[in-house]
Amino acid sequence: MDDFIGKYFIAKNFIEKDELAEMIGVSIETINRHLKSGILPCHRFGTRVRFSASDVTTYFENCAFPATGMPTNRQKLEMAKAIECEKKAEKKCAS
Repeated sequence: MDDFIGKYFIAKNFIEKDELAEMIGVSIETINRHLKSGILPCHRFGTRVRFSASDVTTYFENCAFPATGMPTNRQKLEMAKAIECEKKAEKKCAS
């Protein structure tokens, strides 16, 4: 998977929402929904949203669910909380 993601990011450091949607085969609405829920990490530059290779890798790791089906709302909430905790921990380390 990392080789696939890496090929997209050779020429650029960041990609836009429409490029990510095309890359993974989902709609821009899905990207927006995952951004809002906190499942999809991103970089914000003013009002613009961009994604790095590590953002996309993290997204795929967060969305990797067992073959039993899609996550429940509770699982989604727990994932979003875990991501938020990771972000807070990274900010403390950077300080």
